[in-house]
Amino acid sequence: MDNIGNFINDLYSRTGDDEFVPVVFYYPEMDYLMYIREDCSYRADRISRFITVLWHPHEEEKLVGIKLKGFRKMFNHAKETSALSEGEFTQLIRWLSLALYRSGEELIEEHERNKFQKISPQLREIAEGVSVPEPELQKAA
Repeated sequence: MDNIGNFINDLYSRTGDDEFVPVVFYYPEMDYLMYIREDCSYRADRISRFITVLWHPHEEEKLVGIKLKGFRKMFNHAKETSALSEGEFTQLIRWLSLALYRSGEELIEEHERNKFQKISPQLREIAEGVSVPEPELQKAA
């Protein structure tokens, strides 16, 4: 009962003024790694089998997150083949690069290729300097 009481007290003691902190998390049931950098709803745009980009709902070209699908398979492949060095495992940009490399073969349609080339700089910008927390990587192991 104390745990429930503490939870309820904590929930209702929040003022709503807490500042949003961008977050990277792995969702094992759906096998994806997701990075959200803004507290808002989003429009999802799947650009390949491995990558979904998350757009701001009202600002046309504002990227607010990315989702890397099939992350456990990518993670295991990277470990087995040494595709990433030990220090690169926590760098979101390295995972994005790996997903982009794996997606390259799928971008057969001209319009897909054009869309992909247009947003590539934004994808790099959003992922640069973002770390994947070690506990999230351990979930995929």
